[in-house]
Amino acid sequence: MQRTCDFLVVGGGITGLCIGLELVERTQKDVIVIDKEVRLGKHASGHNSGVIHSGLFYRPDSLKFKTSIYGRQWMDRFITQQKIPHQRWGKVILAKGGVEKERLSDLQKKVSVLGIKTTMLNDEAIHARWGKCNDAQAMYWPDAIVVDPLMLLETVAMQLRASGGLLILGTEAVNVRWTERAVTTNTGEIRFKHLINAAGPQSLELAQQHGLAKELRNLPLLGSYHRLRADAIENVNSLMYRPPIPSQMHLQPHIILSSYGDVLFGPTTSVA
Repeated sequence: MQRTCDFLVVGGGITGLCIGLELVERTQKDVIVIDKEVRLGKHASGHNSGVIHSGLFYRPDSLKFKTSIYGRQWMDRFITQQKIPHQRWGKVILAKGGVEKERLSDLQKKVSVLGIKTTMLNDEAIHARWGKCNDAQAMYWPDAIVVDPLMLLETVAMQLRASGGLLILGTEAVNVRWTERAVTTNTGEIRFKHLINAAGPQSLELAQQHGLAKELRNLPLLGSYHRLRADAIENVNSLMYRPPIPSQMHLQPHIILSSYGDVLFGPTTSVA
């Protein structure tokens, strides 16, 4: 079967679905989202902590920061409007010792300039909320949200369809013929005016078919969390992080509360 559209989004994870929904609502054009799997959420978008990324740790002048802040605000509105069950646990960034306190102070100055409302906490305030912690200082941000990732995916997909977009599962982009603006899939051909590459780990392969990013390669990482015992979580009532280390790209281990009520510690990172 041959189909045509204005916008073709390759990849039906949370990124591809949100892009598809935004395109339908903003342009009123024909939008098709395809995904190779027969059901939503088989990969990272359906298997994650459910924490809506804050972007607070990124450099303010970076594209990562700008897209993270916009994406969090968009997701907050969407979750609220669609009445998706979620928890607004808040995030505490806990510093111990002089070096970490200095990093926390730098972070607080950055978010304050950006108009992000946080509260600085001393030893006494930390003890009242989370238990005894000597020589510590913390920054509390109240708007950290946790949601069921699969329920979020399904709701975005439902809104995409309700707005006039087409979501086709079980359809893999086998070959993109860029000059013809056509994609060969396992279920037929799709012709497009614009293509958005949101194919997750396969996005690099698609880009390289177009002659882009030839020097890059994927390094897929798997993050695993440990579930804490009930007797170890008495005072855990928010997400808990350490101040970021500027020279490191990855997060330090942290504590999160999942949408299912579990308290998780991690992640450990390994090559997938």
